[in-house]
Amino acid sequence: MNPKIQMTGRLIAAGRTLAGISQEDFASFVGLPVESLCQMEAKGSAWIDSQENAERISQGLDQIGIVVRRRDRWLGRGGPAQIYPPGCKASGAIGERRRQRRL
Repeated sequence: MNPKIQMTGRLIAAGRTLAGISQEDFASFVGLPVESLCQMEAKGSAWIDSQENAERISQGLDQIGIVVRRRDRWLGRGGPAQIYPPGCKASGAIGERRRQRRL
């Protein structure tokens, strides 16, 4: 059983914008109507209700190289996730740098 994917409109918009993809192109890429994608993004920090849509969007972001890492807890900055651009190796390196600073 796959864990529940949690996705917000802000995460979608940030990932899509970071990749330089329009709403129309991304909606077409993930197989959703543009109106649905616009509505999801407009909800801001509210969780996407449909698990199917969240999975489609998550897979779409992954396919265009956007890495969304879920945080186990809120750290006071950012939010429940971090987004990394295509080709960025920071997804693993950031945690390592933080661990090194604490030592």
